[in-house]
This record gives sequence, C-alpha cells and structure tokens, in this order.
Amino acid sequence: MAIDNPAGFGAGNSGEAYMQWYQPLEMTSGYRKMVNSYLTFLVEQGWLPFALLVLGLCLFWFWALPAESGGWSFEVATGLRAAVLTFLISGVFSTVFEARILWIIPSLGAAILLAWTLLERRPFNRKVLPAGGSAATVACLMLFITGQPFRWVDPGISSRKGWCGHRGDPP
Repeated sequence: MAIDNPAGFGAGNSGEAYMQWYQPLEMTSGYRKMVNSYLTFLVEQGWLPFALLVLGLCLFWFWALPAESGGWSFEVATGLRAAVLTFLISGVFSTVFEARILWIIPSLGAAILLAWTLLERRPFNRKVLPAGGSAATVACLMLFITGQPFRWVDPGISSRKGWCGHRGDPP
C-alpha cells in the first residue's frame, strides 16, 4: 500500500483503504489499522513524513546520550534509553502507538534524556548525522525494497483506481 500510494491514505484511513482496494472481494473482515504502528504511520502519512520521523528518532538516539560520568549516571541513562527502546520495539509487533497511556513512560524517559543532554550543554555533534542518516536510510530502504515483490506478484494492485483519495463507487 505504501508503494502504491507514496503520499499516504490519510490519518485513520489505512484499514478502510485496505478493505476497499486490497482485500479480496470474498473476504468481509474489517480492519482499522495495519499490522504494526510503523506500517500504519507509513501507509497513512506517506513516505516523506515517515522518513523524517525515522530520521528524527535515529538522530535523537545517537545524540541524547548523556556523557558517561561514572557511577549511577550511566545506569540511569541506560534505564531511560531502555524504556524508550522498549516502546519503539513494541511498535513493530502491534499498534501500541495508538494507546496514549502507553506513551507516558517512554515520553518521560525521552524528555529526561533530552533535558539531561541539554543540561550537560552537549552540542549537537555532527558525527551523529551520518550515523542517524544511515540508520534511517537503511530502515526506509528495507521497507521499500520488501514491498516491491508484492507489486510483482499482483501487478493489478498498483493499477487499481482509487488509491489516491478517490473512493470509487459505493458498494
């Protein structure tokens, strides 16, 4: 779906777009979202916002690491990063990003990491750009490349009318 409509289907429209244009006619299952939080965001918002989100996450991850000053600070920073990373990984396995209550702990962890990094007056290191950019590029390319075979298996998918916002005739 993301390959067929790079601009996205719009917020909250991924399940409906799937049912309208991709679900086999004999199936009557209803869907709200895609299989995970990242694919839902990609299909609904498009490649550019998704790539910017992934880039931002990667840059933050490489930059917001408080300096290792020994003792408890390393353990605390590791725990905060673990809280954020656990939430980000859980988004691969389900659509946890839509449950606002689940954002509390990782958001607090990210905010504390950000404040800690800023309080240390740590400048944005330009060495972070290649690492973050490379990680974001690899993640987006992996998704893009893995979507290509589905177009080859069912070439009719990309030729279906309606994926660019037109709903077509009502059923």
